[in-house]
Amino acid sequence: MIKRILIVYIAILLVGFLSSGYIISNFIQGQMLLEIKERLKSDLVLLQPIFDEKVDSPEDELAVQVQKLALGIQARLTIIAPDGRVIADSERDSRTMNNHNLRPEVVLARQQGLGENIRYSNTLSEEMLYVAVPLNESNREGYILRQALPLAKIQETLNVIYRSVFTILSITLLLAGVAGFYFLRRTLRPVNEICEVAEAVSKGNWSLKAPANIKGEIGHLARTFNQMIEELSLRLQALTHQKEKIETVLKGMQEGVIALDSDNRIRECNRAAAMLLNLEDTHRGSILSTNGRRPEWPVVFEKVRHTKTTQKFDVELNSKTLEFRVTPLDQEEEVLVVIRDITEAARYESLRREFVGNVSHELRTPLSIAIGYIETLLEGAIDEPREARKFIETTDRNLRQLTNLVDDLLVLSRLESESEHPEMANLDIKPLIYSALGDLESLVKKKDQRVVYDFQKELAPIRGDAELLDRVFKNLIDNAVKYTPRGGTLTIAANNLMGKVYINISDSGIGIPEKDIPRLFERFFRVDKSRSREMGGTGLGLSIVKHIIQLHGGTVTAKSKIGIGSTFQIELPTVNSQPQPVDHQLNLGFK
Repeated sequence: MIKRILIVYIAILLVGFLSSGYIISNFIQGQMLLEIKERLKSDLVLLQPIFDEKVDSPEDELAVQVQKLALGIQARLTIIAPDGRVIADSERDSRTMNNHNLRPEVVLARQQGLGENIRYSNTLSEEMLYVAVPLNESNREGYILRQALPLAKIQETLNVIYRSVFTILSITLLLAGVAGFYFLRRTLRPVNEICEVAEAVSKGNWSLKAPANIKGEIGHLARTFNQMIEELSLRLQALTHQKEKIETVLKGMQEGVIALDSDNRIRECNRAAAMLLNLEDTHRGSILSTNGRRPEWPVVFEKVRHTKTTQKFDVELNSKTLEFRVTPLDQEEEVLVVIRDITEAARYESLRREFVGNVSHELRTPLSIAIGYIETLLEGAIDEPREARKFIETTDRNLRQLTNLVDDLLVLSRLESESEHPEMANLDIKPLIYSALGDLESLVKKKDQRVVYDFQKELAPIRGDAELLDRVFKNLIDNAVKYTPRGGTLTIAANNLMGKVYINISDSGIGIPEKDIPRLFERFFRVDKSRSREMGGTGLGLSIVKHIIQLHGGTVTAKSKIGIGSTFQIELPTVNSQPQPVDHQLNLGFK
């Protein structure tokens, strides 16, 4: 910076000094010429009367006199006759010289009484200054006295003056340059230090300060600069803290957040968005690609930029349902894309619609049957005892099935409610199983079925709700009885293994197709809908069983083969969750 300023400074000084030297030189040259002309005129005035008396002398004598006087005044003298002939000259033989009547100084002397001219002399072969006057002022057309001085002499004098002026100007220029250099260096040193501090600050080093102990404007600038650094540092810290908070929030968000520029290039992207869209680590700066799946994405983005309104759309991507919410930002046509994984919500919505449809169907069927029979009775069938009884029994059976369905729905609703808390206590499994089987003893005897027990000698207690577990055992045993033909066998086994109690309820019934086993515990799922409805099933029993067992921290699974039978296994943790010795290992396969 000092070099540039110094160069400009010296250039200005140099131009100024050269201009001054040129003006001074011209002025001196003009003054010298003016003084020389005045001296020549004075000499001519003094010589006029002398030569006016001797002009009629012989030319040889006149020539000697001219040479003598010219030597005294150190100038060339010439006398020119009225006809232009040179009659005497101090430097040349007058007889060899040309007619001088047309010389400019001679012409002016005859016209104005005084003639001056600077021109090249062919006689002497050099530049000369000529001054001419008439010998007799009253007769300008008569003799002319001319005095000439070589300009070389004048130039020598001027050169001496020029050298003096140049030396003085050079010394002055040198002194001005040195003084300017030290002044600029002293003045700009704090500026350079401020620049160094500014450069360090731009690179992130906020610890440096500009020198503030300087007087004048630069000191004020340094103090202001330091104050600005402190304020910027505080603001940068606040912005950094704010950015870290925002980044922490974005990283912790389950929703994906992407900021796109006007070319749909990713400027910011949190981890959730990268995971939802399977973006690479180098996603920043790349264009958000649809990979051909949803070519209308760019159209939606452009619509948001144009209308400045928020747009929403759903996308099926990577086996997920994603909700995109695109919002315009205020600057440079950027848009903010918020991505939310609504797979579970969509699934629950689908299940809700399916559940509502199933409930509506299950409620409508028995109600329709009951209403139909009641209308038939009202239309006169009530007067026929045998038909009336049959209609009433069918109506009663459908209303009971409807009541069971409502009860099961209420139980399922309570189990799925977070406000429902089971009354847990330490329980022995055996009494619960015996109690449930005792309540169903009449159904077992009615179908002449045999029940086989296979209990471990000492079963560890479990932590559970007796009423809910009683419902589980009754439901599973009731199903086993219903789907086992007359004379069949029911096997109920229980044992301890690795801190858990395993209860198996097996039957020798009709079995369940393998393809239907994964859906057994779904609501309203029936393997044989017509047969299940005839037996009074609601399609919610196994779903209730699953919810109750899960509420106790256990699992329930099923295995079955057509024509051989089915086994439902319940796994519940024991109170102490410690392994217990077992008498034998249960065989869950089929013979």
